[in-house]
Amino acid sequence: MIATHKMSGFRILSLVALVLTLLPVFSIRRKLVDMRYVSVDFSRDVLALCLLLVSAVGLFLHRRWGALLFSLMLAGVGGELIVGSLLKVPWPWELLNILFGVALFCPLLFTFRNWRMLVWKGRWWL
Repeated sequence: MIATHKMSGFRILSLVALVLTLLPVFSIRRKLVDMRYVSVDFSRDVLALCLLLVSAVGLFLHRRWGALLFSLMLAGVGGELIVGSLLKVPWPWELLNILFGVALFCPLLFTFRNWRMLVWKGRWWL
């Protein structure tokens, strides 16, 4: 039997993923105003939007693929933030960037800790 009180954490993560979809939407909207920006940056924003929407659906339905997708995306951004700040950011701000980058690894730890509560596919073949 699966405990439902711990499953609500993945629903909260799905809401976080839906809120994070606003970032690529605003970026796409800004770039559509000036059509000079429709390039690699535009396609990267569209890809981020699609991946965040798919992972939000997967997290809401408690799917392993959704949790992995969302967690690995945030861990990738966190790793890039840590490495980039070590190379380019001066000292006092470097610590803040490293702390924020480490915080982006928390959904990955949450996913690994509650892995047994997730399923690969379910009733709707998602």
